[in-house]
Amino acid sequence: MCIDDATSFAYKIPLFVKILAKLILLSFTCCLAHGAGDGVKVVADKVFMIGSFPVTNSMVTSWVISFFLILLVKLLVGRPQLIPSKGQLVLE
Repeated sequence: MCIDDATSFAYKIPLFVKILAKLILLSFTCCLAHGAGDGVKVVADKVFMIGSFPVTNSMVTSWVISFFLILLVKLLVGRPQLIPSKGQLVLE
């Protein structure tokens, strides 16, 4: 093996990997500059009210995530069978 072959590996990094690395570094520095603001809020923001019951942003987020998880399980499993399908095996 030639020395040039061993060192040329560093130059064969795909372009999309280089762009992705630059975007990650750029977003990290932007987050550091922006993250010095108010910090994390202890109280959730009210999105809307149902009567006198406040619905907060964290409640809406948990509902949306729960909906997508239930949908994912339904798509993977379908109708449960005695001999499980691949999706049912993954979830069991």
